[in-house]
Amino acid sequence: MPFGRNRDDAAPAAPGRRGRRRGPREAYAWWEYAIMVAVGLVILVGAVFLIRAIASSGGSEPQTAPSSTPTLDCSGSTWFDSSTGSCVPKAECQAGEEYNDLTNTCALPPPDATKVEPVNGPRKGETELTITGTGFGPGATVTINGVPGERTKVVDATTITTRTPPSEVSFPVDIVVTNPDGQADTLDNVFTYDAPLIKYVTEVVPDTGSSDGGEAVIIKGRDFRDGAVVSFYGRPATNVVVLNSSTIRASIPAAPLGPVVVNVRNPGQDPYTLTGGFTYVDQAPRRVFAIRP
Repeated sequence: MPFGRNRDDAAPAAPGRRGRRRGPREAYAWWEYAIMVAVGLVILVGAVFLIRAIASSGGSEPQTAPSSTPTLDCSGSTWFDSSTGSCVPKAECQAGEEYNDLTNTCALPPPDATKVEPVNGPRKGETELTITGTGFGPGATVTINGVPGERTKVVDATTITTRTPPSEVSFPVDIVVTNPDGQADTLDNVFTYDAPLIKYVTEVVPDTGSSDGGEAVIIKGRDFRDGAVVSFYGRPATNVVVLNSSTIRASIPAAPLGPVVVNVRNPGQDPYTLTGGFTYVDQAPRRVFAIRP
């Protein structure tokens, strides 16, 4: 374009060209303004998303992984204490105790009784028992049919000796070993108190009765004394009368069906026992108006 020539003086477009040049004072059409606004909004929204992406990924300072404190190599007679981060002496276990490497503590294992010898003895007691097993702690106790053993001694973690207490029963009973921490083990029906060789109680007449109790019976035997106590299935009889040294009259208590043990105990003596000497049956109680020996 020659120097000094205005843009308005430009030559008109050659004939046949589709477009034309817009003069500086010619206004844009409305749809052109709409296109420009839309393009601007697209650019603005894209810029916002770009800024957010930069801020969430690369905009923040890189995080540093937390450093871990190196664990000391505690070995031999020491143990790593995580609470202090240092090596401390290992706990010293007593005889029979087990060491726990996770807590650096010692504890007794639960007792495990496996055998008792002998397996029977007189009801007067004083039978010396030897109980074997594992995990018996110092100060462990023994019960026979719920009664503490006498002169109990923990020989070591595998052996206990004790003596049986007196008993009023003549059937197999349990033996329980209990450590000082309360852990216990039971040998079921492992020891039997022997019945007396002399039958001080020989017969019950009649030898059957209602499980509801209340029936009168005659008990025969020897060496019965005034004040004697009678029991059926371990339950006291009522209306007990010692007629003479060989005869007692009493009323039976209620008890489960089946044969039971009958005990007669003189004051200050061990009981006399008749095993299976009376049988409870399923019937209404008999009405007894008189009973004679």
